[in-house]
Amino acid sequence: MDDWFSYILLVILIALSAFFSASETAYTTVNKIRLQNYVDAGSKKAKTALFIAENYDRTLTTILIGNNIVNIGASSIATLLFVKLFGPSGAAISTAVMTILILIFGEVLPKSFAKESSEKFALAFSRSLRILMTVFWPVVFLFIQLKNVAKHISPIKEEETPTVTEQELKFIVESIEDEGVLEKQESELVQHALEFDEKTVQEVLTPRVDMTTLDIEDDLQTNIGLVLTERFSRIPVCRGTSDRIIGILHTKDLLEALVRGDAIDLASMVQPAFFVYKTKKLSSLLADFKRNKTHVPSSPTTTAER
Repeated sequence: MDDWFSYILLVILIALSAFFSASETAYTTVNKIRLQNYVDAGSKKAKTALFIAENYDRTLTTILIGNNIVNIGASSIATLLFVKLFGPSGAAISTAVMTILILIFGEVLPKSFAKESSEKFALAFSRSLRILMTVFWPVVFLFIQLKNVAKHISPIKEEETPTVTEQELKFIVESIEDEGVLEKQESELVQHALEFDEKTVQEVLTPRVDMTTLDIEDDLQTNIGLVLTERFSRIPVCRGTSDRIIGILHTKDLLEALVRGDAIDLASMVQPAFFVYKTKKLSSLLADFKRNKTHVPSSPTTTAER
C-alpha cells in the first residue's frame, strides 16, 4: 500500500513539474496586449493572468522554487522505490530513469505545448499560479532582494532596452501579413509609417519635370481648362518654365470665383511657395507644415512634391 501511494505521489510530482515548466513558457511568451483586451472585456482569469505576466520576476522565482521542490521530491521518491526493487544499484537506475521522465514529461512536452498555446495555458493556470505566488511570497521576496543586491554590486550594469525595437516591429508586421491578419496594402501602410522618420523629401517628391503646373504667362482659359481637367486641390504656379515656381494656387479659390462670375486675376490668387531642401527629413517637414499651415512644398533645386 505504501508503495502504491509512493507511485501515485511520484506521478503527481511529475505532473506538477510539467505544470511549472508549461507556466514558465506560457508567461514568457504570452501576448500581454491580448490579455489586456480580455481584461477590458471583463475576464477575471485574464486580469489574474495579466497581473502574473506583469510581475514576471516574482512569477519566475515562484515557478523555479516550485519546480525545484517537485523535481527533488520526485527524484527522492523514485530513488527509494528503485532501491527497494533493485538494491544498491537502484539509485543509479533511478537517476537515469527520472532524468528521462522529467526531461520528456516535465520539460520538453509541456514547454512545447505551452509555446504553441501560451494564451490558453496562461489563462488556465492563472488562479493556481496566483495562489502559489502568495504561498511562496516570503521565500520569493528573499530571492528577489538577493537578486537586487547582486545586481547592485555587479560590474555589469543592466541597460535600458525597449520592449520591442523598430526592426522587430517591422518583422511582426510582416509575419502577421503572411498569416493573413493584415492585407498587403495595410501592411505596407504600417511599414511606411514606421519608416517615416528615416525618409527624406527626395524619396517621396515628384520630379519637377513630371509635375502639373500652371504657367502664369498662359492665357486664362488654358489655365482654367487645366484646373478642371487635372482636378488637383492645389497646383504649383510657375512663370515661363517649371524651374521658376512662384507660388501655389488653391484651385477652390479659382472655381469659387468662376461660380460667382467675378473677374479673375490669377496672379492675385497665387499663395507664396514653401521651399524645402530635398535632404530634409519628412518628420521635420511635417512639423513645418503644421507651423506654416501649408501642404505643398517645393524644392529650390530640381524637384518638388505634388
